[in-house]
Amino acid sequence: MLNLLFMKVFAGIIVACFAFGVQHAVRHRRGGTGAISQKPVALVFGIVALVLIFLVIAHTVLLLSNIYPDMSFIFSTPVDLVLQIIGIVLICGSMVPGLWGILSLGEFTADIRLAEGHRVVKTGAYRWMRHPLYAGLIFWCAGSLLFFKSFLFLILVVLVPAIYLEVKAEEKSLIEAFGEEYESYRTSTGMFFPKILVGRH
Repeated sequence: MLNLLFMKVFAGIIVACFAFGVQHAVRHRRGGTGAISQKPVALVFGIVALVLIFLVIAHTVLLLSNIYPDMSFIFSTPVDLVLQIIGIVLICGSMVPGLWGILSLGEFTADIRLAEGHRVVKTGAYRWMRHPLYAGLIFWCAGSLLFFKSFLFLILVVLVPAIYLEVKAEEKSLIEAFGEEYESYRTSTGMFFPKILVGRH
């Protein structure tokens, strides 16, 4: 296991970055219009994502209060240090598409509905991938599992398919709204990774 002091500092950085993303999203959010497609999918995704966020904050609090190392849901392996370092790399890597995507998007709708005057964003992170925020969330969850070494983060098993279904629902709405423009954009960019790293989705 990493030095507990280092873990506390890094966990604090994780929460601070998350807080920045949330406040930026809230400050730049506006209401959506039109019907919500596949509302149950959006609900499942939202619940699972909130559980993940709660777990990160709760684990950070437990870590800062020195309770964390003795909890029964913390697993131990002969390669704890290696796993935690990989976790740190994944979490740091998740901040790149996550925060870059937030800054590139500029504003959010209150849900997956389209807002008045909505357009297809093709700049910044969206020049390289269609869903950088979701990509960041996947890496963040996987990194948290390895960094905190907590079985509770196996929620990733549910989160990944929930994200994929949520993305497909959003893309269906975007295709209906923007037609050929979004279809063309979809064929030229990757879903969660740059096109040069993956095949066509």
